[in-house]
Amino acid sequence: MAAHRREVDWLNEAARVRLTLDGTLSGPELAVAGRRFAVGDEVVTLTQAGHSLIPDGASRDRYVRTGTVGVITEVHIDDEEPDRQWVRADFAGRGSVKVDWRYLTVEFNDGRSGGLGHAYAITADRSQGSTMHTARAVTTDSTSRQAAYVMLSRGEREVRAYLTRARDLDHRADDEQWLPVLTTPGGPLRAVVENLERSRAERLASDLDPVAHSA
Repeated sequence: MAAHRREVDWLNEAARVRLTLDGTLSGPELAVAGRRFAVGDEVVTLTQAGHSLIPDGASRDRYVRTGTVGVITEVHIDDEEPDRQWVRADFAGRGSVKVDWRYLTVEFNDGRSGGLGHAYAITADRSQGSTMHTARAVTTDSTSRQAAYVMLSRGEREVRAYLTRARDLDHRADDEQWLPVLTTPGGPLRAVVENLERSRAERLASDLDPVAHSA
């Protein structure tokens, strides 16, 4: 788990590299919406827009809902007609579903695209309400106290936090070598702890300044 989507994306990419090397992921990869999918990939549905994910042989009201985890079992690539490309995923307890191009490229209001994501890592927000045997939290100096609490309270038997600085996870941090880099005294542990100590619950603008809100 991680607090921000950019950190989750980084973790998912790192997981896929290892799974490719050990042979878990096989065959051709379908590149869509900034992600790559191959047979063996563990995925999660990010939307139920259009209620189009219907398991084979099921009625339309049995569509797969947001947050359902499955495994890619087939990838269809068509270089000449990209909109005819699709993947098939097996969702435990639900069945096999053909995920078409429209779902794979769905646009969200916040600028994101792609209705199917990788499920190797999730955000703190998405983990709320979940109970896990083991919890692994990537905690940086930009992780809020609230997010840290959510992630570290998910594990039933074991909890681990991996502390690092946010800039160390950013693959673009070294693009401009001429900029000076200020190191944090005490390393990542001090940086994360100091951020948690400063972190406060978010408040509405109307609570901070009710006069301005009324005006």
